[in-house]
Amino acid sequence: MKLLIRLKHLDQMSKTAFVLFMCLVSYIILMFILKPVFIPQDVLQAHTTVMGDHIMTFTNPNESRLNISAIALSIGVGFALSLLLHKKDDKSESAENAEKKETRIEKKREIDILKKALNADQKKIIEEIEKEREITQDSLRFRLEWSKAKISTILTRLDKMGLIQRRREGKTYVVFLGKK
Repeated sequence: MKLLIRLKHLDQMSKTAFVLFMCLVSYIILMFILKPVFIPQDVLQAHTTVMGDHIMTFTNPNESRLNISAIALSIGVGFALSLLLHKKDDKSESAENAEKKETRIEKKREIDILKKALNADQKKIIEEIEKEREITQDSLRFRLEWSKAKISTILTRLDKMGLIQRRREGKTYVVFLGKK
């Protein structure tokens, strides 16, 4: 169980490599387990077989059935293993969602507290940004019907306060709430 928990923390490529490796190992093990079932005992005794003699050999119907069965079962093992590795814990997922929700609520409270210290124009801009999450400086100008200079001055102040951030996009800025 501890091994499975450790394996869940691997990156996607490592998980895939592990599943493929386990498919190969299970195929080889299944070949030796299923060999007496698919190949009659008298054939095994008459033919001196070397270890692994029937692996990926499709020369007669018995060997074909043996290989196809082993391949199918090893694919099933790989599928089951990949489901186990990629399955998320319901508890951890719900805890993660609750944590995200709590963070959003906390951020909303912080913004509400900060809004009390802002003037009316700054509050209007913050509210517009909250509605859209990301908005261009030009869109703010048209929505609020303010001058380019007024928008720019207010956004610069809010940026210095750490309430918003701006990212250059073409000839305008995209404005979004700050990380603080």
